[in-house]
Amino acid sequence: MAAAPGRCPLSTVHCLLLSAVVALAATACAGEGAAPERVAWPVPAVAWRVPLGRCERGVPLGGIGAGGFMLNSCGTFGPWHFTPGSAEEARRLAGAAFHFYEKPAGGKPHVATLTTPPAMPGWAALPPGSGFYSALYPKGWFTYRGLTADLAMKFFSPIVRGNVRETCFPVAVFQFAVANPTDQPLDVALMFTFPNAAGHTAELRTGFLSSASAEPDQKLVGVVLDARDPRNPPTTQDSEWCLAVRAEHGGEVSYATSWNALASGGDILGEFAARGRLPDKALDATASAGAVALHATLEPKASLTVPFALSWDFPRVALGSTQWWRRYTEHFGQSGNNAFAIAREALLKHAEWEAAVDAWTRPILDEPAYPDWLKQAALNELYHETFSGAFWEAGCITAPEEFRKLHPEDHKHFVLESPTQPWCEPLAARFAAQRARLALWPQIERDTLRAYADLIDATTPFACDLGTPSGNPFFVGNASPDAARKAKDLPALFILQAYACWRATEDRDFLAYVWSACKKCFAALRAADTYGYGLPGHTGDDTATSPCELHGVSLLGGGLAAAALEALEELATACDDKDAEAIRRLAALARANLDRQLWRPQGGYYGLDSRSRHADAIAAGALSGIRFAQGAGLPPILPAERLQQHLRQVHLRCVRPLRDSTGHGLADAGAVSVVGSDRRPLATGRGHEVSVADSYRLAATMAHVARQRKDNDLLASALQTAFGVYCQTWAVAPDKPFWAFETPQAWHAANPALARATQHIEARAIWDLLLELKDPYARPPEPPPPAKKEEE
Repeated sequence: MAAAPGRCPLSTVHCLLLSAVVALAATACAGEGAAPERVAWPVPAVAWRVPLGRCERGVPLGGIGAGGFMLNSCGTFGPWHFTPGSAEEARRLAGAAFHFYEKPAGGKPHVATLTTPPAMPGWAALPPGSGFYSALYPKGWFTYRGLTADLAMKFFSPIVRGNVRETCFPVAVFQFAVANPTDQPLDVALMFTFPNAAGHTAELRTGFLSSASAEPDQKLVGVVLDARDPRNPPTTQDSEWCLAVRAEHGGEVSYATSWNALASGGDILGEFAARGRLPDKALDATASAGAVALHATLEPKASLTVPFALSWDFPRVALGSTQWWRRYTEHFGQSGNNAFAIAREALLKHAEWEAAVDAWTRPILDEPAYPDWLKQAALNELYHETFSGAFWEAGCITAPEEFRKLHPEDHKHFVLESPTQPWCEPLAARFAAQRARLALWPQIERDTLRAYADLIDATTPFACDLGTPSGNPFFVGNASPDAARKAKDLPALFILQAYACWRATEDRDFLAYVWSACKKCFAALRAADTYGYGLPGHTGDDTATSPCELHGVSLLGGGLAAAALEALEELATACDDKDAEAIRRLAALARANLDRQLWRPQGGYYGLDSRSRHADAIAAGALSGIRFAQGAGLPPILPAERLQQHLRQVHLRCVRPLRDSTGHGLADAGAVSVVGSDRRPLATGRGHEVSVADSYRLAATMAHVARQRKDNDLLASALQTAFGVYCQTWAVAPDKPFWAFETPQAWHAANPALARATQHIEARAIWDLLLELKDPYARPPEPPPPAKKEEE
């Protein structure tokens, strides 16, 4: 029922949701001590926030395809997914940490390593809970407690919307703010230590060298950690790390080109603890680690900011037997000796870079149409772009001609589906993440779909992935089990993604490139239409996206096919293809039959399919095609009034019965995938699971219909559904598991702690809801031209 005039726009349900979020935030921070927090950096109120040491996950460092590792809430560096062709590592890098020195006038010095637990045996770490960690990708913040000085740090990599230069850089910036709140002068110093590490422990990297590089006029110094040995593979030979610091607002910089990272760490900490300075030379001959530091004396009430940078230059990446240049080498060369140049640019331009980051995140943070939890999760789920085996290339080394019409101007890219599903950009799973990619980096989306077009043209319209990192991706595709099944939804999924990219970019060269692949997929759609309805006929486990077997016509497969036909008609018209009119007639037939075959008038909803024993079940994720048509501006696939009724039933049967974790009287676990006519979750397949992507997509569908039909209760249901996923993933409470920075593909509806396929690509489906509520980057309408004055 539509809201009555004058009613609260989001109804009582939304007010309860807001109360639940506030209560969860309060619970997360309770019991951490009564001392007031002293904040040096303005941390956005919507940022994800946990006490120091709460979990060993966090914001990833490094650009897209540069090699990634997290700076977690313990202050340590890890886990790692530096090498796309190798498995993710749970390691936390020993020897990598920041350290703080303070000495009051006439008092004794105190040194603390800003981690919990200690990153080396000889270092004194902070107690757990000695401050807070906040995250709002691509930025993070530490606020420390228990020190005489006020101390905070913010960090980021220059991940910038629409940018393909800095966004690929292998670099991170760490900016400290330190203030003296006392009435006496206070000596302070900060030190950054880092080992001469391999990007992956399975790769040999030896023959360590180290040296200092400085620019005295810029008050900048760095330590470069190199590796040269004939035994090293090409991916580690002549590879570098650089840690650097700049005294841009005062202070004195110093360094140690080597200390022993294979011992306790007491050598470097002892040197630093003596005077808050380093000796500007090596402490030993191992070249196994380096350090840089800055020392200053702060007068009472004075403050100082200090920028550090960490960069790396590992220009080659191996995928199977194929080697590629990483994307950033277009800008810094391929020698492997440019880590200092990268760090130098970071220290000279960090303010400019941060402003660019803020410029694209600010429209989200300032938008009142978004609940705070949506802002937080939408940004933080973007961690997957840089961390999950991300690959972005600037040329193939071992096969200069590249593969099947791939041109030098292409920059092939992938992320993995998940660590346990190591498929490169799987077509079915990436469907959920596409709107985020198009809103932020359409250039990457274009090149990825061109690669898919090559694969389809050369092999099959049922292309399911671009390969696996260990098996020469782009040269050998279709590596996942879906390839053997020839899933009937894959041709539609390619057409829809190609259409979305063309519509977003208006790139006619792209359309011309992918059109032959679209036509091949169209032929596969026609071949699957076994009933003459314009829709695929299913015979069991023959889709890549359904949580259960389908028989006959299905809402999921049919909806995708109907949307693909609508999209294909527009593409054919743009290409002046002779089949445009035939496609238009087929699309109309498909729409009519989808409604006719699956509407259940007694229940007021659309059934799962037409011929299975669960035909009258209701599926939360079956509206993928209908949702795509909504988001892409295609004609409606189903009648609006019936769709509204269906969504109410989905909420009633798939969302409301789930658990209430917050105790606020509302289900907060997402939407269970399939519920039978007996109103119980389907026991076969994955019907009993909550799919993260399907829940977010369902919420976006509800929000669209709610606005279209002026149904405020349905809008509240949309937010409740999405909040349930947020609650299980990001909300922090005592004794409650959460999945921050490793969102799973799905969890058990009755017990969200039982999750599957963590760190999954599909979590970025949250952007579908965000963009449905309001596009933060939409251009405002141009004002009408001024009226012309009538001539007298």
